[in-house]
Amino acid sequence: MPNREVAGDATGAEVENEKNDKGQDRLIGSLLSKCRVLLQEIEEFRAYLAAQKKESKVELRQFRNSVLSELRSLEKLSLVDQEAERTTHTLRSSNLPFYNAVWASAKRSTELVAFSKRFYYPLTPAQTKDKFSKKAFDPKRPPQACALVDVVSSNGLQWTKVSCITATRIGFDLANLGYDSASSEGFDDDEDGEGDLPLVKMARGLIRAASATTVRYMHPEVHLVLPNLSPSAHTSIGPLLDTLRMLGIQVHLPPLSDPAPLSAVLPALAPATSHPFTETVNVDCTLLLALLSDLSHETSIPTSQLHPFIRRQIAREEEHQMLPRMLYPVLEGRWLTCTAAAAQRMREIVDMIGTKGEKARMDILMGWRKSEGVEGEKLRREFQSLSRWPVPEGLEMPVKVIEVDVAALLREGKLPLCAKLVDERLAGVNKSVFLYGWAEGITTLTSNRGVEKVIRGLLQKEEEVRGPDVWVCEVARSLVGKEKGGVWATNGSRSEDETSDAHEDSRTSE
Repeated sequence: MPNREVAGDATGAEVENEKNDKGQDRLIGSLLSKCRVLLQEIEEFRAYLAAQKKESKVELRQFRNSVLSELRSLEKLSLVDQEAERTTHTLRSSNLPFYNAVWASAKRSTELVAFSKRFYYPLTPAQTKDKFSKKAFDPKRPPQACALVDVVSSNGLQWTKVSCITATRIGFDLANLGYDSASSEGFDDDEDGEGDLPLVKMARGLIRAASATTVRYMHPEVHLVLPNLSPSAHTSIGPLLDTLRMLGIQVHLPPLSDPAPLSAVLPALAPATSHPFTETVNVDCTLLLALLSDLSHETSIPTSQLHPFIRRQIAREEEHQMLPRMLYPVLEGRWLTCTAAAAQRMREIVDMIGTKGEKARMDILMGWRKSEGVEGEKLRREFQSLSRWPVPEGLEMPVKVIEVDVAALLREGKLPLCAKLVDERLAGVNKSVFLYGWAEGITTLTSNRGVEKVIRGLLQKEEEVRGPDVWVCEVARSLVGKEKGGVWATNGSRSEDETSDAHEDSRTSE
């Protein structure tokens, strides 16, 4: 295999050196070569994500399109007069060094989530007053500013911003703002950032955006990569870096370590599929129903009489294969519990619209009726007889049903005070499920993203509180419906929300 140049930390200084040492022709050739290598590595990463069925987990499109646009611009420049002043200026201001630095930073990271992603945060009162001094704004929708993050990694908990700013540019900025180039006074005095250096102003925005963002109840850590700066390059660089660090920024300066070859880091770059699950997990009603549904187990279900909502789920099952690909890997080897309220709601739905097969699976999974008292191995064999998918030996059966007194959990201090916000907002089954998992410190499994989002919103301002550990399955499954006169059908007398696993349980007291 021929040797390939690895995309790395090209800088503006490199571009200038190549211009001086090799001339315009060699410079454009070098830029083209580096841009093609960069784009090829991005395509290799995309292909890897697709093979792992994770392409939708990483926001890569905007960054890729920017690099592709840069390549097309360079290709056009290669066809014009290389000595023209305009061509020279365009080559010297190429965005490729920045894109290479972003990609190199990404390859030093793990569990990538997004490139070129904007995060929003509320303006300060002074900023709001200044921005809206001559026009009104809707108080129900407070004005916001945004910060652009170049690389979001560590499953969202690390933000990386790359700036190819030079010491010369910082000197100009200092002069424009009237700073004494030998003094650091004033770098961190302007709370609203109006008198800040552009780099400090950008850093403030990143910190405020991170403070307004939570990932698993934690705020992201902000990293700033400055490939063209050295503390010795200008008398004000050292104090400026001190200011950035005091703001809470992790600053990275040359020499920056070379990233490993892409092939060696691909598995680490892909977002993690595993959640830090607890040994015992709390299964909510939506996933109990998914474990029973004919949609998850049967190979041939007549679709002509089914609601379009159900037909879409059948089509998606062929792609997602929910049990073997999503649920069984999570459930295997763990103790399975559910609240009595979740079990009761599941039973009501299955008794009302479940098929014969769905009712039989419920009795087996929960250890009810004829299967009561039967050991796990026999339950798994019975469950296997009603499914097209192999049932893992480590799938614990039956599910243990837990009686939960939410009022007692709150009264006895097993939950933080802010849990009252969740208690007041959620209704019935959801209240018992999510507050029980929180109180016990175990992972709650659900396909109900709506409720998980409500909880995160309620706890966003609780800095010292770790909310409930929730894993959201990206796919939901409904029950097929009653079998009437040999014809599969949903129960037309009830709404889709009432017959659906995910929809019924997603109701809150909003």
